Amino acid sequence: MYHFKIFTLWGNILAVYGRRGILSLHFDHTGEEEVKVKAGGSIERIWPDLFTALQNYFKGKRSIDFSRFSVDMKEYPPFTARVLEHIRQIPYGRVCSYSAAARALGCSGGSRAVGRALGRNRLPVIIPCHRVVNQDGCPGGFSSGLEKKLGLLTLEGVKFNELGRINDEVFISR
Repeated sequence: MYHFKIFTLWGNILAVYGRRGILSLHFDHTGEEEVKVKAGGSIERIWPDLFTALQNYFKGKRSIDFSRFSVDMKEYPPFTARVLEHIRQIPYGRVCSYSAAARALGCSGGSRAVGRALGRNRLPVIIPCHRVVNQDGCPGGFSSGLEKKLGLLTLEGVKFNELGRINDEVFISR
């Protein structure tokens, strides 16, 4: 297992990866995660392409595509892995509702289950759970905090109306 740190205007970020792909991405890295990672036998080593992609994303460069990087999903339950794989396909600067994601996965009425699965996502940005919002355009929740979700959406050019809801034109489905 390997890890590297990125220092951004968004705070310190710790990326952890292994032979099968990216394992986790930690916002607001303060060192505690790194201690745990090192205790698990991790070595500090930069994955150059991923490092550059993350730097560019957090600098606001448009349309960074993280789908080209492999993700290690072995520790996720099957439903969670299905949800995360589905969410990974949401394009940069676009959003989908929790209920639309549930319908696409064959779980009509399963928007809460989708939300719980997204809450287990250890790879924010790589698996863009910040792009999943309420059907009415309200942002919904985010494991790293609502402020960070709003910031990521804004970074991607998502516009909000006067009520703080996401404009209709960025929805891929509701």
